[in-house]
This record gives sequence, C-alpha cells and structure tokens, in this order.
Amino acid sequence: MRFDGIEDEMPHLLIRHDEQERLVTLEKPEITIGRTPNNDLQIPDPAASRLHARIVSENGAFALLDCESRNGTILNGVRIEAGKAIPLKGGDEFVIGAFRIKFLEANEAHTPGRIDIVTGIDSRTLALDLRSSRPCAATPSGGEAEARLSLLFQVVEALEALSDPPTLLERIAGVIFEALDPERVFIGVRDVELEGWKMSLSFTGPGRKGEFRTSSQVVGRVLDRQEALLTHALEKPSADSDIIPSAATRRERIRAAMCAPMLAGDTTIGVIYVDDRRRGARFKREDLRYLSLLALLSGAMIAGALRQDLLLRRSLCAERGEPGLFIGKSKAMTQLWRQIESVAQTNFSILLLGETGTGKTMVAREIHRLSPRRDGPFVECNCAAIPEALLESELFGYAPKSGIANADPKGKPGKFELADGGTLFLDEIGDMPLEQQAKILKAIEEKRVHRLGATKPQRVNVRIIAATNRSIEGEIEERRFREDLYYRLAQLRLTIPPLRERKSDLPDLAAHLLTRIAPEIPLKKIRGLSPEALEAIACHSWPGNFRDLENALRYAAILCPDGEAIGVEHLPPEIAQHHTPSKAPRIEVTKPDEEFSALDLAKRDTLIAAIREAGSLTKAAERLGRTKQWAIGQAKKFGIKIVRK
Repeated sequence: MRFDGIEDEMPHLLIRHDEQERLVTLEKPEITIGRTPNNDLQIPDPAASRLHARIVSENGAFALLDCESRNGTILNGVRIEAGKAIPLKGGDEFVIGAFRIKFLEANEAHTPGRIDIVTGIDSRTLALDLRSSRPCAATPSGGEAEARLSLLFQVVEALEALSDPPTLLERIAGVIFEALDPERVFIGVRDVELEGWKMSLSFTGPGRKGEFRTSSQVVGRVLDRQEALLTHALEKPSADSDIIPSAATRRERIRAAMCAPMLAGDTTIGVIYVDDRRRGARFKREDLRYLSLLALLSGAMIAGALRQDLLLRRSLCAERGEPGLFIGKSKAMTQLWRQIESVAQTNFSILLLGETGTGKTMVAREIHRLSPRRDGPFVECNCAAIPEALLESELFGYAPKSGIANADPKGKPGKFELADGGTLFLDEIGDMPLEQQAKILKAIEEKRVHRLGATKPQRVNVRIIAATNRSIEGEIEERRFREDLYYRLAQLRLTIPPLRERKSDLPDLAAHLLTRIAPEIPLKKIRGLSPEALEAIACHSWPGNFRDLENALRYAAILCPDGEAIGVEHLPPEIAQHHTPSKAPRIEVTKPDEEFSALDLAKRDTLIAAIREAGSLTKAAERLGRTKQWAIGQAKKFGIKIVRK
C-alpha cells in the first residue's frame, strides 16, 4: 500500500484509536483492510477479520465493501451489506472493532491531534513507471527540482564510470547528503545466503564514516515488501502505528527516517536508509520519491559493478583445469568420481588427502565446476609457497592507506575476498604456520575477514576446499596442526588414489599426456607407445604420480626418433628395467596406423599389451573387464592377428 500523511492532492483515511490518530493516503485502486499484516491497512483488533473490508476506486470515486467479515462493518452508524460496494463521500466514517476510520476527500482540511505519519512507495511500480517512460512526480517543482535532477544525472554519469562497489557506495552517499540533507546515511548490499550485509557503509555526516543503529523494523519492512518507506513514528509511536519500533530504536530518538530498496530486476539487492534526530517532520513525500529513484538507479549500477567485479575475480583467479586426472575407468577412479559428484552439491568444507602429484588441485576444480557455486570464482592459495610474513596479507588483504611497507595505497583484497561467492582452495594446508591456522579458523567460523589495517571486518561467503600430502593426524599429535581446524576443514574427506592403484588407466593416461607434450616438440611426430613400453610403464610404482609420468614421457619423446613409437629403450632407465622379454605370442597388425585416430591407436595398443601379457584373446578380454565377443570385434577392427609359435 502507498501511505501518505503529508500531501493533500489525494483522498485520505483518518484512523482513530485510543485517542490517537493516523493519516493514510489512498493511492492504489484497491486497498485491503484486515487483522493480518499482509493487508494494505492492518487493523490489530480481535474484532477485525483476517480480510475484513476493501476500499476500491474507479474514475476518482471511492467505495467501501465488507468482505463477509465476522463482526461486520459499520458505516455512519449502519451495518453495510457484505459484498456490496457502498459509495464514500467526504466525512463518511466506518468502524471496525475499536478503530474509527474517516474518509476525507482530496484537499479536505483536517487539523490533527497527534498523527504518526507513515508513507510508502511501491518500488516495483515505480520501476515499471521508469521502464515504460511514464511520468512520475519524482521531485518538487521549481529550482530545487532542477538541482535534484541535475544531481541524478551527475550520479548516473559518475556511477557508470566506476566498477569498484565500495567507491560507488561512497558516491551515492555524497549525492544523498547534498540533495536531502539528512543527519545520517546507511547503504547496505545484501548477502542473501548469509542473511546479512555483503557490503555496507555508514555515514554520520557528509564525508564522515561512522557506525550507528538503523531502525531494523523500517529496514526489514522495506526488504520484505520492496516498498520505500517514510516515517515520523519512531521516537514515540502510537499503539496503532504501522511501525512498532524496538526499545533500542526508541533510544536512538529518531524523529524522521526514510528507507528505499535497491532493486536489480525483481530482486532486492540492498537498501538506502537515512534518518534525522534533530528535526521532526523532516522529510516529505517528494523526498521519498527522490530517494526511491536514486535507489533504483543505484541498485542497477551496483548489481552491474558486482557482476564486473565477479568476472574480474574469475579471470584473475580461475585458470582452466587439466582434465587428465579423470581419464580412465579403473575401480579407484570410478569410486573417486562418484564421491566428487556427491560432495560437489553440498556446501561443506572438504579436505583432500593424497600423495604429491596425484591431482588434488584438479579434483578441487572439478568439485567447484559441479557445485552450485560454479558461476563464482575459484581461488587457489598454496600455503607452502608463500613466506610466513606475507601469508596473512595474501589471505586477508590490507586496507587502503594501511601503512604497510610497500603496500598499494588503494588497498588489496585477500584470497578470501577474491573467492567471495565461490570456492577457496587452500593447497598444502599442512604446511601452514600455527599462528595463521588460528586466524583461518576464525575466518571460517565467523564468515568474516579482517584486512590488515582495517577497522571493520568484511563478510565473505566462500566454500573451503583444503588439500595436503601430509598425515594430518600425525601433525596433530606432534602439535604442528590445530585439531579444531582439522575438524572444521574435514567435514568431508576425499583420498585421491596414486597411479600405482590405477594400472588399467595408465595406457589412456600416457596417450593423453603424450598429446599434451607434442606441441613442446613440434619438429617430431611420435606414434604412441609400443606394447613393451606400456608394459614397463604399468610395472613402475610412480612415486611422483602425474608429474613423474609426464616427465618420463617427455624424456622418452625427446629420445624417440621421428615417426616411430616410443619403445622401452627410450624410457628412463629406472622404468625400462621393469621390462623383461616374455613368451608372449607374436602379434601382427595388418591395418596401417593412418586409418585410425590417436585415441583408437591408444585403444589398439592397450589390447595388444593385454594379449601379450595374458597369452590369448579370451584372457586379454578378462583382464580388461570385457567380453570375448568385444575382444574379437576389436581385433577385427584393428587388424590384429595372433601368430602361435
């Protein structure tokens, strides 16, 4: 409902209860009246029905309808018939419970006793008016109107050039002080998931930042209804006031307050709140309309700045992942993949355990890609690679003009802030110093970070994925790792299998890595790996896992002659020694390599290696987990013939 107790150009309702009065303006074509808060006009009286009555207007004429209420509606001393529209004229009075409501025509004079003024503007309707270019009374007339419109154009030009959300908020506050002259200003951007403010600034005067208590009732109603609000009823409200302030709000002695929602589409992304404790009846309805327009413009631009900030953080922090880890269908890999798909949909912290080189970073990236946070940034922090003296500033950032030596005077966000709305990957968490572990624990528990040199914490919404190749339980026993941090990080645990547990995946992994290595040796064409080389690779334990395998293949590719397949003789000695000549059957291949893709050639070599190792096509199929019919079909496809000696 649009309330108004200031203007005289619209009809009003004068509501009397317990010797107090409240004036409400009728601007909507239909007003609902009843006991519950979802009505446009709430009547907190047991005698009132949930939906008691309606006031409707058509062509400037107003009528009252009783909505089949339990106790009826009395108009000018007579109970009206339910469902029948009764025309209203100036001075008519109707009664609902203990409330007496008088209808006043537009411009009808009234000298109130004490009126608690509550004015509201439906911001969604105002936004539609703006989008459809309908005229709306946004500002007062005359020179003041021109000055305010000029300020609006200035703020639009200034805000369009800015991509830093905090700076945007400061500019908006400056315009509000210049145009409306309030005592205090608060601008807050919502964090829906954390049910708080993602970002906020408070000013106790032009250019003076300072904390103060806003009216939670006013702000809450604006957020709930998407309706801008003006009230003079916070200091000493009446019993029937539409806003019932808390004791803490009353102690602030606020004499006038306005609040408007900042909208991005149909979503409320924040509010602009202003108040004044010096002057009563400080703000007028045109002030509220001006604040509403400014909030609508600001909401769109802040949403754009937040999107731009998110894209920037993505480009800075989220490089493309390497898919090599997920090649293969071994039992260990299949189990890991199922676990990844399950944990990705949750918001719990995850601890990844595994030997060095097993692909913990790739697993973390895949969890992020499959999670509801996929559109947010993925930020990595290697806790072992950053000097202890710099780790805190890397994680938490530092404030503008913090006084830190060699620091950017504009300040710098830390990894937590860069990951806001996404995932923070803390690699090598087991190497983090104990002092920093305590600060990480606090940030995770409170969902707030404190930049170095800052006076106010910053709310962050991040999912933590940590990884280590150490035995965390052993580190806890040695008192090198905090047990409480371990339990906070290990809400879910995944263990990444080493390559020695993925023997059946090695041929496909080797083929994939050779494809990645090929551009490094542009003048040479490698035709895959020989069955003997694959056999030697399968027998090696690969203590360095992926990095170890990649280095070995790079070494072999350099030694292998152009146009040939990598043989045992090209592999590093510690790997080649695993190959021993066997009594395997002789195999002939009747179809040339040119007929097949690199992937098909890798599949062919895998089958050949299995036949050599198993001694027959049937046993090779069993080793590969396939049927005999499949093996026969593949042998025919690739022209594989087994020659018995």
